[in-house]
Amino acid sequence: MIKMISIEKLKSLILQFITSPKAFLVSLILLVITFPHINPVFSTGLDSPYFWAINWLSGSNISSFGEIVFPYGPLGFLIKPLAISNNFYIGLFFLVLVRFGFTYYLLKNVELKHSTQFYFFAAALIFILELNNLEFLFFLDID
Repeated sequence: MIKMISIEKLKSLILQFITSPKAFLVSLILLVITFPHINPVFSTGLDSPYFWAINWLSGSNISSFGEIVFPYGPLGFLIKPLAISNNFYIGLFFLVLVRFGFTYYLLKNVELKHSTQFYFFAAALIFILELNNLEFLFFLDID
């Protein structure tokens, strides 16, 4: 049975989570500015069939996970989500959640301890997140 939650309780939960509105807003802006290019299409090569197999197994044939050894683990489809089943949406949600959580909590801690250097750290985060995009594009062969 699904338990319904009231609007007031939902608002109070959100306000408890967002203790730093400035860090929340800057994190959202950084997420939009530095969002990586993800192409959910696989190609030929050494790694592409492996990523296709992980995406296909996690999307359709979960029972065979116990028989196969995965170097990336059963959640390896999060590294390169393909448009198989709901894997692309799950991978996209995971990427957004991790990037936003990283930036929000880092900026929240910077705001608490070094409030004068908040915007310097935000600018440094743009650089770090963009470097992460380049690494993601070059080393995992996402075109």
